[in-house]
Amino acid sequence: MSSQAERKGWIANEVKIRMLPPDEYYRLAFLFAANGGQLPAPPMSQIAVAEDSNGDIVGCFVLQLVAHGEPIWVSDDYRNRGVALLLIERINEIADKVPCVYYSFAEDERVAHICEENGMKKLPYAVYLRKPTTEES
Repeated sequence: MSSQAERKGWIANEVKIRMLPPDEYYRLAFLFAANGGQLPAPPMSQIAVAEDSNGDIVGCFVLQLVAHGEPIWVSDDYRNRGVALLLIERINEIADKVPCVYYSFAEDERVAHICEENGMKKLPYAVYLRKPTTEES
């Protein structure tokens, strides 16, 4: 038996795994606040929680839709003339009204520069992709 399988069998007796209903999302407010985020919108998220024998949440994994600002494209004839800035400002107006946090993935240094120039903060995270097991790699 693998180490991971052994841990899974042992811990399954110690915690209860369940899907957190939307009316209980508030129980994770401390976690999102500590990371500078906001609770996910229930229609666009699912949260699995691990609870101890007292019903306290001891772990969670959140699947949520997150706004993603990409791509930003400007025709060669209009580059370096402020078009990208105007596009970003318009999207930011909408994002600020909602309010909505969004991420952008910079595929090259030019896009990274545009992001940073417009107040976006580079995050120290690696990005990972998981495809459904029914989909070919």
